[in-house]
Amino acid sequence: MLNPKIIEKIESQLNKERFLFWYDEDEEHLACIKELSLTNAVVLLVEDMPALQVKLEIAKADISQKFLFYSTKPEPEPQNDWLLAYRLKGKSFSADSTQILLDELGLNAHVLRPHLKRRSKFLNAKERVEKLKKWTSLDDDADLLDMKILTVIARCDQSDAFSIF
Repeated sequence: MLNPKIIEKIESQLNKERFLFWYDEDEEHLACIKELSLTNAVVLLVEDMPALQVKLEIAKADISQKFLFYSTKPEPEPQNDWLLAYRLKGKSFSADSTQILLDELGLNAHVLRPHLKRRSKFLNAKERVEKLKKWTSLDDDADLLDMKILTVIARCDQSDAFSIF
């Protein structure tokens, strides 16, 4: 299931725009997007439909109908983009799960993004993230964050080396 913050962000963008384009090259959200049903828009998986069919869907739709275009490919060059006219009328959307995780953990150091990506297996479990939230603080660096991850894994009461080891 998609993170509720992502859904909220999508719906917020769709309140302002008729066309929203989401290029998810890492396919982070592909499984979830197929189940996604938005109250205010139609979700179109661009790879599953020929471009002409997409254009026909838009042409047949009511003028107030909104669309979320989802693609696992990179944003195409303008000369190769069959949906360029719609893309120019709309906005791009991105949902970086690492950024969402940074926000959720209350960390403001964007230098931790690659660090968190490398620890994605640990951070994929909601229960561990919830426990880690109790330990993190705004000014944590990579080493301190690793110490706190070890605290969660070892189920310690304190996040210092003596408690963990």
